[in-house]
Amino acid sequence: ALTVDHGLRDESAAEAHSVADWMRSAGIEHHILRWQGEKPTTAIQESARHARFALLGGWCRRHGVLHLLLAHQRQDQGETLLMRADRGSGPDGLAGMAAVMNLSRSRQWTPVLTAGRSAARCVVPILLGGMLVGLGVMGLRELVLPQISAPREAQMRKVFHQREWLMAGLSARTSDNFRLQAGLFSPETAKIKNLEVYSRGIGASDRLLMADSATWSEGKWLLENGREIDTGKNQRTVSLFKHNELSPDDLIDAYFASVSPLELSAAQLKKVLTRDLEHRQAATLLWSLRFAPFAHLILLLLGIPFVLRFERRSSIDGFAWGLFISMMFFVAQIVFIDLGARGTISPFWGGGAASLLFAAIAMRGLGRQPGLIAR
Repeated sequence: ALTVDHGLRDESAAEAHSVADWMRSAGIEHHILRWQGEKPTTAIQESARHARFALLGGWCRRHGVLHLLLAHQRQDQGETLLMRADRGSGPDGLAGMAAVMNLSRSRQWTPVLTAGRSAARCVVPILLGGMLVGLGVMGLRELVLPQISAPREAQMRKVFHQREWLMAGLSARTSDNFRLQAGLFSPETAKIKNLEVYSRGIGASDRLLMADSATWSEGKWLLENGREIDTGKNQRTVSLFKHNELSPDDLIDAYFASVSPLELSAAQLKKVLTRDLEHRQAATLLWSLRFAPFAHLILLLLGIPFVLRFERRSSIDGFAWGLFISMMFFVAQIVFIDLGARGTISPFWGGGAASLLFAAIAMRGLGRQPGLIAR
C-alpha cells in the first residue's frame, strides 16, 4: 500500500504514519511517499494531484508494478463533476473519473469508485421534488381544467370555424335513469332545440317529455310547447322541467365525455361514472389520472442508472437509451389506455399498467447499478 504525504499541513506526517500502523496491523506492506521541495501558493489542489500521481507512477515504474489501485470513491466523483461543471465543461468533459485509466507504463484502477455514501441519499431530494411537481400539476389541472375547457372550445369554434359552438344530437343520462336527448344545444345561450327526456315514473311506467325548445333560467328549464306522454299515451302540458343532474354544465360534461374525455378533470370523470357505470373510457382515464403524479418520479428513476454510471467517458453516454426508454413509457401509456377504453383489459390495468411496468423496470435498473444503494 502507498500513502502520499503532501506536507501541506502540519499533521499530514502523523496521519500518514497512522495509516502505516493500520496497514502493518493488517499484515499489508506499506510505503510513505513524500512530496519534497517548495510548495505552490496557488492552484494547490491541482499541483498536489499532479505531484501525487508523479510519486505513485514513479514508485510503480521503479518496482515493476503494472496495476495501481486508487482509493477514490463516490464523494470524489461528486467533487469531480462539480469542479468540471464550475469550469464550464461541455458535454464531453462533464463526466466523472473513469474506473480504469491506461497510462504509458501502468494501468490505474479505481475499484471503490462506487463505494462510500449511498448515492440514493443524493437523489432523494430530486425524487421528492419530482413527486411534488406531479402532485402540483395534478392539483392545478383539477382546478383549472373545468374552468377553461368549455370557453376554450367555444373560442376555437369561433376562430377556426367562424360559427357558434352548437352540440347536435347530444345525449346525457342521470344516476336515476333519466335520459336526455337534445337535437341542438347551445352552451353559450343555454338553450336546447327539440328536447326529449325519457324517465321512469310511479309504478315503473315510462314517461316521455318533449318540447320544441328549452331555455335554462334560475335553475330550471323553461319549455316551449312542452308536453309529457306516459305509457298509456296520456298527454299533459308541461311548462318547465328540473333535474339536479341535467343542468347546462352537466350537458357540457356529457359532451366532453363522449367526444374528448381528456378534457375532463378527475372529479368530472367520477361524476360521469356515477351516471354511466359502463363508460370504460372514463374509468380508464380516471385510473390514469390517479397514477399520473407518479409519472415524474418514474421518469427520474428510469434516468438515474444512466446518470450515475460514473465509468462513462462523457455525460452523453447512455443518453440515447435513457431517452428511448422514457419515450417508450409514454407510448406504452397510450397503448394501455386505448386497450382499457376498448374493453380489452380492465380500466385499472389500462390506466396503470404503463406506470407499474416501467416502475418495475426502473427499480431493476437501480438494483443493477453498483453502489447506488448502500448495503
